[in-house]
Amino acid sequence: MTTCKAVKVSGLLPSERAAIFGIGGLGHLAQQYAQIFGAETVAVDITADKLRLAEELGATHTVDAATDDPVTAIQALGGADVAIVPAASPRVLEQAHACLRRGGRLVLVSLPKDNAMNLPIFETVLGGISVIGSIVGTTIAAKRCRKP
Repeated sequence: MTTCKAVKVSGLLPSERAAIFGIGGLGHLAQQYAQIFGAETVAVDITADKLRLAEELGATHTVDAATDDPVTAIQALGGADVAIVPAASPRVLEQAHACLRRGGRLVLVSLPKDNAMNLPIFETVLGGISVIGSIVGTTIAAKRCRKP
């Protein structure tokens, strides 16, 4: 339900690109919900097994953040319309923000232990980036996640 709500509040539309940062317990579900919404998906993780799972689940693209820069890789695709971040790392939050195209939406699902992230204000304002917090979904929201 948590990731279903995150995808829903992102306003993700069919044919948009969604980058999912962290393909663990929540991330692989976010990827699948984004695909249900008709989005192209980019799975980002540092673990090969999780990236293989993302491919098996139909990810359009995968990025191994242990060896490749996710910002460069996603920007080479044209950037992401939405970045959903279930991974609780300030660095990952910054990478997710930087991968967005103009007008993109950054959906924060995780809570980093130090309660902080660097948010580049100029890039956020001038790029029309929206930052959206989403923590827990409900069963009602989950029922609505079947289709946009």
